[in-house]
Amino acid sequence: MTRIKKIKCQPGIWLIALMALMGLTFACALHAQPADTAYAALRNLAGEVYGTDDLLVNGRGYSPQHYNAARHPYFNSEDFTTGSLTAQDKFFDALPLIYNIAADELVLRYVPADGNTIFVVLNPRLVQSFDLEGHHFIILPPLPAPAPAGYVEEVFDGSFLFVKKYTKTFVNNYSPTTPHGSFTRRQATPYIIAHQKATKILSRKDLLRYFDENKKEIKAYLRQHHNKYKKATSAQLTSLMNFIDQLSQK
Repeated sequence: MTRIKKIKCQPGIWLIALMALMGLTFACALHAQPADTAYAALRNLAGEVYGTDDLLVNGRGYSPQHYNAARHPYFNSEDFTTGSLTAQDKFFDALPLIYNIAADELVLRYVPADGNTIFVVLNPRLVQSFDLEGHHFIILPPLPAPAPAGYVEEVFDGSFLFVKKYTKTFVNNYSPTTPHGSFTRRQATPYIIAHQKATKILSRKDLLRYFDENKKEIKAYLRQHHNKYKKATSAQLTSLMNFIDQLSQK
């Protein structure tokens, strides 16, 4: 896999890949094709729809900030990972992606015909969802109440939506051990989205308060499954929210 952390990309590069993504309403879905095949299809699509290279001006090159800092700004790994995305209702699979949660940017690795690897920040106004490293990310629809902006992990979707917003922050703690500063460890803020409102559920207490009518059953479930809410994995939370959703339907 290509590691991006130590690569200093040239800023201001405008790329063919995102122009192709902007034309997805004209494209056929790319299901489980090798990355090279997907790129070729995107490139051909851009040429057919938009014409010559002077129209290939949508999208921007990715230039990682603080690329020599201790730790990294990415979701899990600082290596590109094969993932998939949906944009304008079209599904693209087998794409090399990396998610910078510090900048909240989804980045695609693209290798054009000249063989020079370049990186493109995908436009969040076009990307409806993406799957990476076993996690499903979406962008929430506009809500009248304050809600997490940018990409969030969709943990559960039922009578309510349960999501996590991931963040990292660069800290300018310049020292002999961190001469270029460092990134904080990944933080996750859980939310329940219901009735056009986003509510932070930071603790077990918050969860029981939100579902007050069913708190006795939820407490029993947490004990039975040895589920420590704050330390629960996304899979454990999915099971918990499914249980709560079933309770609310009774």
